[in-house]
Amino acid sequence: MKSSTIITLLFCLSQISIAQVNITFEVKALTLDSTNKLGIRGDQPPLSWEKTIYLEPHEVVNTFITSIDFDSERPFFEYKYVIEDLKGEVIYELDGQENRLAFLSDNKTMVIEDQWDVQPVYYISDLPSLPAEYLQEDADILGQALWQLHPGVERYLDSAAFFVNLEDLKQTFNQPMSYTETFRHLSTFVATLRCGHTYANPYNQSGFIKKILLSQPDKLPFGLVWIDKRLFITKNATGDPAFNRGAEILSINGVPIKEFADQLLPMVKGDGSNEAVRYEQLNVVGYDAYELFDIYFPLVVRPKEGSFDLKLRTVSGEIVMTKVKPITRKERIDVFQNKYDDLPKTIDETWSCRIINNRIAYLKLGTFTVWNFEMDWKKYLKEAFKKFEKENTTDLIIDIRGNEGGLDAVIEELQQYMLKKDCDYGAFEERIRYTYVDEELRPYLKTWDNGIYDFRGKVSQNSNGSYSFTSKKDQIMRFKRSNKAFEGNIYLFVNAANSSSTFYLTSITKTCGSAEIVGETTGGNQKGLNGGNIFFLRLPNSGIEIDIPVYGQFNDAAADGGIEPDVFIKRRPEDLKNSTDGQLDRLVELIENE
Repeated sequence: MKSSTIITLLFCLSQISIAQVNITFEVKALTLDSTNKLGIRGDQPPLSWEKTIYLEPHEVVNTFITSIDFDSERPFFEYKYVIEDLKGEVIYELDGQENRLAFLSDNKTMVIEDQWDVQPVYYISDLPSLPAEYLQEDADILGQALWQLHPGVERYLDSAAFFVNLEDLKQTFNQPMSYTETFRHLSTFVATLRCGHTYANPYNQSGFIKKILLSQPDKLPFGLVWIDKRLFITKNATGDPAFNRGAEILSINGVPIKEFADQLLPMVKGDGSNEAVRYEQLNVVGYDAYELFDIYFPLVVRPKEGSFDLKLRTVSGEIVMTKVKPITRKERIDVFQNKYDDLPKTIDETWSCRIINNRIAYLKLGTFTVWNFEMDWKKYLKEAFKKFEKENTTDLIIDIRGNEGGLDAVIEELQQYMLKKDCDYGAFEERIRYTYVDEELRPYLKTWDNGIYDFRGKVSQNSNGSYSFTSKKDQIMRFKRSNKAFEGNIYLFVNAANSSSTFYLTSITKTCGSAEIVGETTGGNQKGLNGGNIFFLRLPNSGIEIDIPVYGQFNDAAADGGIEPDVFIKRRPEDLKNSTDGQLDRLVELIENE
């Protein structure tokens, strides 16, 4: 561990010059009575989200206006208009939608014309570049935060390599850059830590970043899956049958898929040397609000004259050259939802259960992010296992393919239905890198648990310089057998997506022998993961957020890779040529032949 004194010497934050800009806001198409006032709130002083600055009626009918001076200490800010009554009750426009954005220019005066409750469209090409001094400051803050807080910063890198990578990032930031270039370089830098929980998480980005990077019309209109480093179409949002399920994309804009993957992979999160999980992260299922392929793809490939040039091998084997127009992610999801019955309509539908061939119980658990569920997930499991028992099933498939993870409590709940004997599990040692978060970092950090800012008095130092909780020196997890356990054979169906809590479920299952593991090598890493509580680091100038985990699980002697299944059942390209799940079909056949 390095002292805060050394850290202070290593990271000297550059001073950003501040200029003043006067912005006139004009809002049109709004009629107010005498009891209401129109105002504006936002996140850059003198605006705030707690206090309203009022607009006055303009000489133009149904138009309101005000002028506000801003110190342009960062290149953009977020805001919304509000209606406030005489009692101080506030109604925000754009209910449930992202905030408006204002981009500060080099001019001393600006005029922003808006329409009440109408979301404007933002284009990447309209954005100013980020100055080099802004980028340098962001790089310094990111480097300081990772070095002080990240439990795995030296798991796969030594200190020299970390600072070389940081210096390379700062050299890259020696010139002005677009937001897309900045996002790409920051993603590439944090990926060098080889941590599956450290990345520019799309769900935690500001409305600004979501709009300019994640919501643009630059996505391929397909569902996609990587099989043996080849890229196949699984869903088609166009009317062209050449793009039907099973077609293989051979090149994009003349770039062969292997070279294309080589450009994408350095940005993709993953633990250690587990390459399979990085390819898995680049699949496009078409359900979640954000998927990493949609984020990274536009950073390396842009449309040419309004379309992408594709070289395809069709399902019939014909090689064709064709064009496809990009769309937004929302447009693609809307088409998929209407076209494909197998796509979940709600997150609850990622869980399902049924009986196969009268004897095999099948339980699909598509996510462990159960805090988003409408249903009672514990009750769902209880009812599912009651059903399996009532139907006298002899075998159970628990399918967690495609499930990265979520709440650890799901693991504990599942053990009640899986364990037929007591089991002690202690594969990993938990470590923390710091005892106290420096005050200079705190303005850039947020988290849901303020207790992680200060561990003083709760941790003791280990011989390797890390820290562990004094109350958790015995890090053995003890699972007790349950009379609820399924009596027949259990098969845990896994793949490379299983890289967080589903990785730990697989590890526990393998240690305890509670199920036969089938499928493909998991994501994650046997050396351990970083996770638990997360700091959300918001870089002040680019506005890009980076997830930084607090706790590290370590098994230094373990292999650098995922967990191998007891029985391999791999995805095959030919499985895509029909509408069934070829992997599952082969597993069912294997069970029936035993």
